[in-house]
Amino acid sequence: MSLPTLELDLYGRFRDLHQYKQTQISNLMNALLIGSVTGIGTGLYYTSDKFSRK
Repeated sequence: MSLPTLELDLYGRFRDLHQYKQTQISNLMNALLIGSVTGIGTGLYYTSDKFSRK
């Protein structure tokens, strides 16, 4: 008789894990995006600084 409860429990855990993974992936993507934008900005700043000093 406890089979539906067990299935619901497993489904709930799976759903929570899936949501957790989605959150982790989106956090990772945001961090990569911010990092690349910052890196490009820093690179452009240093490049323009070099050219303006010539």
